[in-house]
Amino acid sequence: MSLQVIIKAFRDAEAASVVIKNFNYGKAWDFNGVPSREYPAILVDSQPDWSVKRQGSNGLPSIKEYTFKTFIYDEYWRGEQTANNNELEIKQDEVESLFDDFLSLVSASLLSKGYQVYTQGKEGFHGLFTTQGDGRHNSSLITVFQKLRIVAPANCP
Repeated sequence: MSLQVIIKAFRDAEAASVVIKNFNYGKAWDFNGVPSREYPAILVDSQPDWSVKRQGSNGLPSIKEYTFKTFIYDEYWRGEQTANNNELEIKQDEVESLFDDFLSLVSASLLSKGYQVYTQGKEGFHGLFTTQGDGRHNSSLITVFQKLRIVAPANCP
């Protein structure tokens, strides 16, 4: 039940966001070869690490901890690169800020249900993936990665 609630919080945050255009709970390769995908897009890896932190007297888990690998992708068009004087850090800052805003929506939803949410100390990376194009198409995708640790007590919905 906890995993369903957590993923629903991500889906609800995407629906509430006026900026994020797409949410996917799957694998990173799900983003390959999908030219119709709208960006900015969020990906939550569908193989979270999890562990039981405490067991109840009946032997069932009383606290579960999940660690999710979360990504945001956004397009970096050639015209935008030119406008930024090819200073990649301008776009990276913009995408990271979008990601922070999105993750705060997820956190607020889960905190209201008694879950605990932790980012791994701003651990993550920025990536730039160049794609083939002739100037009319997307030339690059910017990505930011963040680990998110969520603690779900057994009595949470």
